[in-house]
Amino acid sequence: MRKLTPERFYDFDFSLYYVPRVDYPIHDVVINLQNSALNRLYHPIRMNRMVDLGLYFENGHSMFSLAEMFLELRNTIWSEVEERASINSFRRNLQRAHLNKIIALVVKPTGAPYFSPASSQKPAGKTMPPGDAIALARADLKLLQEGITKSLNNSALDVTSRAHLEESLSRITAALNAELQRQL
Repeated sequence: MRKLTPERFYDFDFSLYYVPRVDYPIHDVVINLQNSALNRLYHPIRMNRMVDLGLYFENGHSMFSLAEMFLELRNTIWSEVEERASINSFRRNLQRAHLNKIIALVVKPTGAPYFSPASSQKPAGKTMPPGDAIALARADLKLLQEGITKSLNNSALDVTSRAHLEESLSRITAALNAELQRQL
């Protein structure tokens, strides 16, 4: 990690003065990678395509459904809640990012701009997430609320993990009690 820091030798353009941090921002780099993956998975067009995917398969053939995606992501990202274990800083950041995604689906499902293939310059309109995704996100929040409540009963949790889970529980409760902002 120490070798990833910028050089501290002065150069002709004084670039050392323009570096906001002299240490390597590992948490920022990791969460940006994790957010990139979450943005792709929870993109409204991808979720709509996953809903349509069922039309391409005959009965009896297996496919990866939207419900499976929500289930696998929740179980993988929040595995410490099920295990009632302490959570490291990278996982806490990932859980916050995931929580932001599913709360946004439940509270304000506005959609993302859809760029037409003919002109990638300007948006052709908004693509709304499918209703199934909104319902699955709400179900995820309810399951996380139950799991976090049980996990908080573990007295072996470290202080930071406990604070993170309490904050997550508070945000989930507020999101479930919030009025929906939907376009009519």
